[in-house]
Amino acid sequence: VLSLVLLIVCFGLTANSQQPTANDDAPLWMRYNVISPQGDKIAFAYKGDIYVVDADGGLARQLTTSTAYDFNPIWSNDGRYIAFATDRNANFDVYVVSVDGGVAKRVTTNSASEMPLAFSTDDSMIYYSANIQKDADNVQFPTGWMRELYKVPVDGGRPQQVTAVNVCSMSLDKDGESFLYYDQKGGEDDWRKHQISSVARDIVYYDAKEKTHTILTTNIGEDRDPRFLPSFEDLVFLSEGEGGNFNVYKAKVDDINNAEQITNFPSYPVRFLTVSNNGLLCYGYQGEIYTQT
Repeated sequence: VLSLVLLIVCFGLTANSQQPTANDDAPLWMRYNVISPQGDKIAFAYKGDIYVVDADGGLARQLTTSTAYDFNPIWSNDGRYIAFATDRNANFDVYVVSVDGGVAKRVTTNSASEMPLAFSTDDSMIYYSANIQKDADNVQFPTGWMRELYKVPVDGGRPQQVTAVNVCSMSLDKDGESFLYYDQKGGEDDWRKHQISSVARDIVYYDAKEKTHTILTTNIGEDRDPRFLPSFEDLVFLSEGEGGNFNVYKAKVDDINNAEQITNFPSYPVRFLTVSNNGLLCYGYQGEIYTQT
């Protein structure tokens, strides 16, 4: 069942709906939407602030208010806190705020721009990416878009580098340390569509015990935003296949190249795919937010 989440009402749609009819007064270009682990709420960015709305739709509640640009929210596993990126200190830093509101607390302090990716499974750490310092053994040519993965205590403190490889989004495995992610091989614009080239992004699995990175996808188009489903044996991800539009695909983790396409939006890309602990999908399309079971 596919549903369009609006700030005022929720429209029920069929799984094959392509161009839903929304309320003309409803706001558009809600971005960076992410569903809570419990599947009951969705956080998103709108006009430089963070909002939260019930997953069933309704009135959204503004969580941050500042003259800075706040975006890229992520949920803690207990659903009590949201971390996000903000340029309140010129560069982007990671802040944390209670889902009930209040004063946001700064977590990272480096002058590089830091982007939150995930909370650790026990909610004690926040994973984030930043271009700070490559490992001495890393063979990648240092450049601004080649970031590293770090983790830092939620209350702030000294960060720890997890890997020098550029990690774009992440979904932790059941061991709490290994994860799925998508890579970045070149400096292409993040919003480029229909890319077919040697630097098209792929889904990768990082084995924390072995410290190995295994590329899982082989198609020549873009693959992004991998998310484990509750079984940890299956995943969903966004793919352009061989030059199509970004849509949602589902596959076995160990057989990702035999994926099943589960959305069919023909004209524009699906973005910002996330999944709750009960398997409810959430993604953005044409500036609106959708859920799908």
